[in-house]
Amino acid sequence: RLMVFGVWLLVLTWPLAAVHLFAPRPSAATAPGPVAVFPRAIDARAAQFLRAWFAAGEGSEDTLAGYLPAPLPQLTGVRAGSLSADWVTSHSVTHTGNTGDYAVLLLAALTAHPAKGPATALGQRCYQVVLTAVGGGYNPTRPPAQIACPASGVPTSAPTSQLATTGTEGSVPDTVSRWLDAYLGGAGDITRYTSPGIRLPAITPPPASKVSLDALALATGDTPAAAAPGDGTRIHVLATVRTTDVAGVTGQLTYPLTLTARAGRWEVSAIDLTTHPTR
Repeated sequence: RLMVFGVWLLVLTWPLAAVHLFAPRPSAATAPGPVAVFPRAIDARAAQFLRAWFAAGEGSEDTLAGYLPAPLPQLTGVRAGSLSADWVTSHSVTHTGNTGDYAVLLLAALTAHPAKGPATALGQRCYQVVLTAVGGGYNPTRPPAQIACPASGVPTSAPTSQLATTGTEGSVPDTVSRWLDAYLGGAGDITRYTSPGIRLPAITPPPASKVSLDALALATGDTPAAAAPGDGTRIHVLATVRTTDVAGVTGQLTYPLTLTARAGRWEVSAIDLTTHPTR
């Protein structure tokens, strides 16, 4: 457990239960100003925590030990696995005004899993996760809070056009897979799969010992990737990736990515809905 805590404390992780259906919903707060310099992987760390929070319940609070400081919240009456996120993505990162503290606004499409009966889609909801700098990474300071979704700039659905995770669809799966291997697992030079002039550094130290692309979806409205795309052509994909850390713990993350064509191949040019300024 100490090993797992130490690894994830320094990194994230993308590309997630007072917030369960039974919990009170705090009122939305006025958003502070934008982050001047984007902290390393802070939005992915927040998304990972949100998924872990949804999965936790009474009797499994210790699964949150790698995220929250002691004492851990008691999830009395909350059944583990009663809520899951179909997808989670980051909308914004803001500085709270306190040194080293950041608030991440996350969008999540939720499904409820009752003890009896079929699962029910709950639609999209928005959550705020506040993180603070700890050592070389960031950790949540408290449970996530459900807030009102922004009036604009929020996707209404996940990408729906599925691409094969392997094959020759314009080399999209190969580019995404290799970029995620470098970003999360430290495999190879990430700049080989990133558009020139775009700063998307790999996470250091790598949070994952194994990375596999589980699903790849093309954004609604984008056309299928051509075998030889013209320079400057852009597509948006949602990559679902399964990771295994050095302690053998597995998890699943989602990364909304923009890919741009150059010299007949695809390169990652953005993690969507977040800001990665070049220094």
